[in-house]
Amino acid sequence: MSLSDIQSTYEAVLSEYNVALVSSNTVIATAATDITTQEERKQNDAKNYNYNESGNGCSGTPSNFDSCITDEQQTAQIALGDENAATRAAKADVTKQIRSVQQIETAITAFVQQLDGITWPSSVSPVTSNLTHALSDDRSTYVQVAADLASGKSFSADSQTIAAAMSAVSTQLINMASALGIPPPSSPTPS
Repeated sequence: MSLSDIQSTYEAVLSEYNVALVSSNTVIATAATDITTQEERKQNDAKNYNYNESGNGCSGTPSNFDSCITDEQQTAQIALGDENAATRAAKADVTKQIRSVQQIETAITAFVQQLDGITWPSSVSPVTSNLTHALSDDRSTYVQVAADLASGKSFSADSQTIAAAMSAVSTQLINMASALGIPPPSSPTPS
């Protein structure tokens, strides 16, 4: 393959990789925002449940007290039902995040395999090796993120580890562009 063929091939596989990352990271971010919303909803529902279940809103004449207590308890049950719905929605969002993290792992694996399938000039081979090593570390980070999400940790708990791994990949992508004599990617990997 000529250098221009190698450049074109590399840019094509990098583009494919970046599209997969952007798509997955969008789902992860959207789910994280919704999880925050659901957590706030659950907290409000818990407060409403506790307030209404104890009949705190009832006062006044004894003739109205019994019906007020009944109304308060119904309101408490509605809050409890909504809290349960919010919990289910948050769990569904975590499932979306886990799937997206697994898609990132798959995208990294595919990118590494595609890089391995290219015959690199000897001057570029060490740079490619550094890139595939950084990508492998990044994939390992995402394997841990998926495990952490499955065990109840939030995505943000791993944000520093993800940022460090992605920074290493970004550096290697810039080095790769330099070795190939092509412009560096404007946004190598989304964070």
